[in-house]
Parts: sequence; structure tokens; C-alpha cells
Amino acid sequence: MKKSLWKGALNSVGWPFLPCPRCNGNLRMLKDTLKSKIPRYARTDHFDPNTPDRFVMLLECANTACGEVVSVAGEVWQDQEVTPENELEWVPTYRPYYMRPAPPIVEVPKKTPVEVVKEVKLSFELYWVDYSVCASRLRTSLERMMDHFGVAKTRIQKDTKNPSKPGKRRVLDLSARIDKFAKKVGTIEHSETLHALRTIGNLGAHSSKVSQAAILDAYQLYERALEDLFKDRGESTKDIIKRLKAHR
Repeated sequence: MKKSLWKGALNSVGWPFLPCPRCNGNLRMLKDTLKSKIPRYARTDHFDPNTPDRFVMLLECANTACGEVVSVAGEVWQDQEVTPENELEWVPTYRPYYMRPAPPIVEVPKKTPVEVVKEVKLSFELYWVDYSVCASRLRTSLERMMDHFGVAKTRIQKDTKNPSKPGKRRVLDLSARIDKFAKKVGTIEHSETLHALRTIGNLGAHSSKVSQAAILDAYQLYERALEDLFKDRGESTKDIIKRLKAHR
């Protein structure tokens, strides 16, 4: 994951080549599609860097066999840059708040469960809209991951005051499910990572502010977890030994 790809904005120099959501090729800006407009109520005869300005544009995959098109919309901000003559000038910067289909921020292994992929892809779209909501979708994807591994969603809780009575079924929170996941797979190797992701997801789910730096760190961590859990590394040693024994 290259964090620098997801921090910048489009300016006169251009946009970094984001990965295509279909083939992972490079997305390039179609310059003739870039349109911006200042609302009529905000138009004046004098330049004001705070004037609201909206833009739309298209990105196209450079892979001719693909040619996927991504629609982009957002706002134009005016930033100051230093010219070769060491003078300050105002330069328009195009900051997207919408991309669809959204470029993949991290690589998702092919063996990742469909329901997990669905939530992760939704988080890619929400990244441009709201970091907190994006984080909450990553949290939901962890729940779907627990479902995939068959981790229980509920447990029977006995009444400590009346142990003879039948217990009531209680919903397990994600923290408890992650702990059960560790027992189920027989290792705590991924527990710290999954709990860290859960914490960021909880902030988003509870409407707390999540920074861009935090969500990018979460994505970086999640990419490694997905690779460890679902990367196709070919046949395992056990599978090969089992097949050989079948020839006896």
C-alpha cells in the first residue's frame, strides 16, 4: 500500500496514477472531462480564495483491454504555491469527495470471502466521503470475517443469582468474537491486529472523529491481515502429503 497515493489532490501538475477498480491498472485523468463551476450566488468581480467551487471529472484505465471509467466529483480549493520567481500565486486544487467505482486502497486477495470483500469495497467509496463512516465499514467487514470462520455471534449467559434457571442468549460483541476466533484457529497471531482495527472501527461507529492518518494506518494493517489470512500460496504441505498417501 502506498499511502502517498491517497493523501494528495489534483492540481495543475496532475493526479497520481490510482489503481483501477477492475483490473488494477493505472487510472489517468481525462483532461477534457474536467469541469468546474462557481454557484451563481457566490460569483463576484473580485478574486476570493474562499469562494465555493464544484467540479466533476472522469478517470480512465490506461489498460486498453479494460478502459474502466471512474466518475469523480468534489470541490475546488485555492492553495498558494511558490513560483520559480519566488512569488506566491493561487493555484486551484481539486479535492474529490466522491469516486465510483472507487479505486482499491489496498489489495484484496482473491480468496477473501465475498461478504468481507463487499464491505471493504464499500469502505473504499466512503473513504472519499467521511473517514469515520469508512472506518465503521471496516469494522463491519471484521464481523463478516468472523462469520466466515464460524465464530459464534451469541452465547448463553447464566444468571449468577439463580444458576438453576436456564440461561439467556446474549449477543457477543466484536471484541469477544475476535478472542473466540483466536481459540478457533489455534493462534493469537492475528488478535492484536484485529483488535486494533476493531478499535478504529468503533470510533467510526460511535460517530467519533477519525483522521485520514488513522484510517490509512488501519488500511495498511488490514491489508497485511488479509494477506496472512486469505493469500493463495498454493497447496499446503499437508495437502500434498495427504494426496501422496492416497496413492498407497
